[in-house]
Amino acid sequence: MISRHISCPSETPPEPNDQGVSLDRDRPQRGKHRMRRTISGGGLALMLVLSACGSSGSDGAKDNADTDKTDQTPPGDEATDAPAASAGGTGTGMIEIGDLKHELTVTRCLSMFDTIGGDAVSVSEPDNIDVSFEFYPEDWRERDPSEGWTEDGTLRVDSEDPYLQWEAGPSSFELYNLPAGVSAEDFSITSYDISDDGQSVTGEAQFGELNALLGGTMTEPTTGTFSFSCPPKG
Repeated sequence: MISRHISCPSETPPEPNDQGVSLDRDRPQRGKHRMRRTISGGGLALMLVLSACGSSGSDGAKDNADTDKTDQTPPGDEATDAPAASAGGTGTGMIEIGDLKHELTVTRCLSMFDTIGGDAVSVSEPDNIDVSFEFYPEDWRERDPSEGWTEDGTLRVDSEDPYLQWEAGPSSFELYNLPAGVSAEDFSITSYDISDDGQSVTGEAQFGELNALLGGTMTEPTTGTFSFSCPPKG
């Protein structure tokens, strides 16, 4: 997972949108002993900061001078690089990992700069599944390394009964002692496709279950498939 600390000259980052996605994975957990790893700065969070920094530089004085003017933006003329967030309602999704298969309700979603991330919950019985997802630009390997992308994305699936914690994405396994012959790269997003409007994503990934990993019973990744569609935009 990408960690960045960026200070914008003479700028105060905008307050987070209440429809934004929490990328620190700090959502409520039902179990008392849920394994947790805090992620310091994700790819989408980085892009939000870069967006805030975008107005810095030679145009700063002009921007400040214009703050007292009446907004003259023509009706319907919206900024093209603003994040697309949901305006209420829910989206749909699906996750399948081995024998585990659940239909999902996507509760929060954020799409911007060729990335998409969000949270979802199960609508199947038992309805105790929480999912978080982040997918980065599909062409990140061809981009300038200074952008900081190092993987396709991450997925996390928490189940309370049975007690399971599935994860995908190399950064999720870098700090664990893995079985012989298995590397963090083996737990990658193997394929994914973000829609042209940035509001849905489908694909396949190699998952690892952390309880089995720590218990010494996991010998190889498990293939899973997924699909997520964001709630309607405003």
